[in-house]
Amino acid sequence: MLGEIVWAAKTKGKMRARKRNMKKEPYLKRNVILTEYTEEWLNKYNAESQLWVDMLNDNLVAIHHVGSTAIGTIKAKPIIDIMIVTKQLERLDTFSSILLGKGYEVKGENGISGRRYFQKDINGERVYHIHAYEEGHKEIADHILFRDYMRENLTCALEYEKLKMQLASTYPNDKKEYGKGKDEYIQKIIKKARARAETKGRCPKFRLTSGWSGQVSTLAAHPSVGRI
Repeated sequence: MLGEIVWAAKTKGKMRARKRNMKKEPYLKRNVILTEYTEEWLNKYNAESQLWVDMLNDNLVAIHHVGSTAIGTIKAKPIIDIMIVTKQLERLDTFSSILLGKGYEVKGENGISGRRYFQKDINGERVYHIHAYEEGHKEIADHILFRDYMRENLTCALEYEKLKMQLASTYPNDKKEYGKGKDEYIQKIIKKARARAETKGRCPKFRLTSGWSGQVSTLAAHPSVGRI
């Protein structure tokens, strides 16, 4: 919790510095839209995470805010990516009807073996992507490695932002090509982050093994749940 407070304070400071030197750009109505960082993304993550915490209960190992909106300081598509780590992934399938009732589309693995993927629109706009895995899946560590490395390296974060802006300009109406254009850079950062984490003996795969207590009512109250 203390670490998250420190990170949030640093993020605010970086944003104030950037805004002093930033020229306003026109808002373009297109499929790939990048917007400035806002604390509202964190608020949306907190609100939606609680829904999953309450629903999954003792099947929940950890839940994390991932993706570009979790980095802070940089522009991103205003879609909140939430990663859920479960004890038994198949148990999520029993919640399909409930999730449909809450506005989610249930997409199955959606191209990644061992994943359950859900997406949610509000008022016709995509707001949430949910990536659920069983503990031990490779993608879990990759998501956290990338996010934490970018949080700690502003130069890389701004480099990534520049790449995204170039891709958004090149592929304003093609989200698939926009995503493919980021893949090489993302994998390069994950490789760097993994090497650093293994050197320091703190690779994320070792941080996601604690069980969910099922006895707390707030996200910040449990070490497995949060924005680490």
